Amino acid sequence: MSPPLNPFPSFSRLGPSIYLYTPTNPTSSTNTPIPPPGTILLFPWLNASPQHIHKYITAHQLLHPTSRILLLTTSTADFLWYSHATTQHRLALAITAILASPTYDEGVYVHAFSNGGASTLCNVAAAFRDAGTTRNGSGLLPMRALILDSAPGRAGLVASVDAFAVSLPKAWYSPTRILGLLALWAIILLFYFISHVLRLPNPIDIVRQQLNDPSLMRKDAGRMYIYSKEDKLVRWRDVQEHADEAERRGWRVKREVFRGSGHVGHARVEGQRYWGVVGALWEEEKG
Repeated sequence: MSPPLNPFPSFSRLGPSIYLYTPTNPTSSTNTPIPPPGTILLFPWLNASPQHIHKYITAHQLLHPTSRILLLTTSTADFLWYSHATTQHRLALAITAILASPTYDEGVYVHAFSNGGASTLCNVAAAFRDAGTTRNGSGLLPMRALILDSAPGRAGLVASVDAFAVSLPKAWYSPTRILGLLALWAIILLFYFISHVLRLPNPIDIVRQQLNDPSLMRKDAGRMYIYSKEDKLVRWRDVQEHADEAERRGWRVKREVFRGSGHVGHARVEGQRYWGVVGALWEEEKG
């Protein structure tokens, strides 16, 4: 069987849904007074298309052309079909790639989108801590700055279905979309029912807790919450409450509220402002 096609040709495919871009000159010795990130960790939203992801990759490469980019995508298959062993293997590959960076000491810049990307970030951070291998002595993911775009929200049936339905055809009359939505509703209702009966914690609530857990996330890494009051999937108040809690617990927090942009659509509406914020956060944290 031939290997799966790589939707990111300039990246090496390390494993299921994990890709690494290595620049021609991965060095921290640039003409800028502030060293660029050693590695940019990119965690797109659930079922994000390669076409959309490429736009963020290109923008990061323009901002920091000498930085490595480690990309971990998240699909419905990651949640529903991949075994625990496959998931752990994927996380181990991510840890190895981070530790192998020739510019490890320059730190990691994390850019996570929506609840799906935030969840993947938390999984990587937990795996990094639990692996017990580090080059900085702290045992934590060497994150210097964090962008949270449209995250974290709170759990909800409709929002959960909408998030998984991103990859379905847009036309409401499409048989594929209708059957897909029926299947999603059945699976998610079953999950909620089982979780309620067994009193299992909601995965989104776990992500909210983990993002503000100092045993996972370094407190010396500043973070920026980017969100919009027009977001239909993640309510702005839920993001703002999380940012307020992080600030109370000792993290350096900034907030950037966009108007007129939907879920993970802020860069599309005001690109100059968006990427100005992304570039400025790294300079502030490393300056």
